[in-house]
Amino acid sequence: EFGEKEVNDLFGTFGEITSTFVKQKTFASEIKSFGFVNYKNHENAVAACSGLNGSEVEGNEIYCARAQSKSEREQHLRKQKDLRRRDMYSLYNGRNLYIKHIDDNMSEEELREVFGEFGTITSAKISVDENGNRKGFGFVCFETKEQARAAVD
Repeated sequence: EFGEKEVNDLFGTFGEITSTFVKQKTFASEIKSFGFVNYKNHENAVAACSGLNGSEVEGNEIYCARAQSKSEREQHLRKQKDLRRRDMYSLYNGRNLYIKHIDDNMSEEELREVFGEFGTITSAKISVDENGNRKGFGFVCFETKEQARAAVD
């Protein structure tokens, strides 16, 4: 177990620690540890994060960063989500086609065959609801925008 003593030993090499808190929680049947370390000097905390973030302890990678308030974390996560959304949009923009009125008996492989004559398909998906029932539409994504345009024309 990696407790407060081990955390103090590891993080103490970067400077004087004023307080330490370590907790273990179970997430999806896996035990995860997390904690907080307060240093007397801000520079020591910065050095600890630089020196330990991404390092490995007992087979686990350490994530080390300045503690954030809940609102700071939420704002950071929103920004990350927006960046991922923009990346996905730019990646698939003009290449991903929405296909409606798909026959209930058509397979995703058949969907690939029908549209495959227009170019290389990177993915084909027929949408289903939470019960596995088909919704009558799907998506076909081509390797290039030109191939997608050819399929539409």
